[in-house]
Amino acid sequence: MDLRSQVAAMLAGDELAWRRFLADYGRLIYAVGRRLGLTEAEREDHFQTVCLAAHRSLATLREPDRLAAWVYNIAYRAAIDTRRRQRPTLDITELEDDSRLLVEPEALEALERLEAVARVRDALGALDPRCRDLLHALFIEEPQPSYLAIQERQGIPIGSIGPTRARCLERLKKTLAGLSNRGPAPSTGGKADSGKRPRRNSGRTEE
Repeated sequence: MDLRSQVAAMLAGDELAWRRFLADYGRLIYAVGRRLGLTEAEREDHFQTVCLAAHRSLATLREPDRLAAWVYNIAYRAAIDTRRRQRPTLDITELEDDSRLLVEPEALEALERLEAVARVRDALGALDPRCRDLLHALFIEEPQPSYLAIQERQGIPIGSIGPTRARCLERLKKTLAGLSNRGPAPSTGGKADSGKRPRRNSGRTEE
C-alpha cells in the first residue's frame, strides 16, 4: 500500500491502515518527546495526544507524501505544549528557538527512513506486476517465501529468479530516480511504510 492509498484508507476509517500508521510513526513520535525532555509518563500522554490530533486533522494533510514531516510537526508542537503546561516557569521561547531540536539524530533518522520507504513503495507500485510481485516476495513479504514457492506462484524458474530480480531492481532504481526528479506528488493520498528494510538473500543459491 503506497502513502496515497494509506492516507485514503485512514480517512475512510480503515483499522488496519491506522495500525500501520501507529507501527510506522510511533518511533518518530516518541523520539520527539524524548528530545524535548518529556518524562516517561509525559511521553505516554504525548503519544496519545499526537495520535488523536493526527486522527482529527488528517483531512487537512495537503501532501500525503509528506506524512512523516506532518506527523513530526504535530509531535513537536504537542511536546512544546506539554512542556508549557507542566513547567510554566520554563522559558519556552528559548526552547522553541533551539535549532538543535530540528536536527535530533534519532528523530531525523526516523523521518528520513519513513520518507525513503514511502518513495520505494511508490516506485514499486509503478513497476509491472511481474517485477512488483517478485520484489515484494523477496524483500517485503513475511515470512519470506522460498524460491520454490515463488516458482510455483509466479511461474519463474528457480534459475531465473536471480537474473529477473537484478533486472527488476534496476527498473526500480530508474523509477525511484524518476520519482525524485518529479518532486512531490499532488495532495490526495499517502502511504506509510511498514518500516521493514530489504533483507539479503540469506544464502540461497541461484543457478
